[in-house]
Amino acid sequence: MRTPVKLRTLTAEEVIEIKRIASSRKAPMRLVQRARIIAYMLDDNSLYASEAGQKAGYASDVPGPKWVRRFNEQGLAVLEDQPRRGRR
Repeated sequence: MRTPVKLRTLTAEEVIEIKRIASSRKAPMRLVQRARIIAYMLDDNSLYASEAGQKAGYASDVPGPKWVRRFNEQGLAVLEDQPRRGRR
């Protein structure tokens, strides 16, 4: 059985920013997909995080809950790509 991951209560500024990023055509696709997971969960409270991830375009059940948990803990900044090791 699934353990549901609930989205925390968002501020008005966060809601506006999530909607802006989720509908963006110029932002990086990874960022847009992550924002769409949050936006889908905002629109439908009964939606599981794994279902929101699949709606956003992920093939697996894992990314949805992972990004919702991270967003709940750290906010909007976590949706951006983190610097990686190695040459650019």
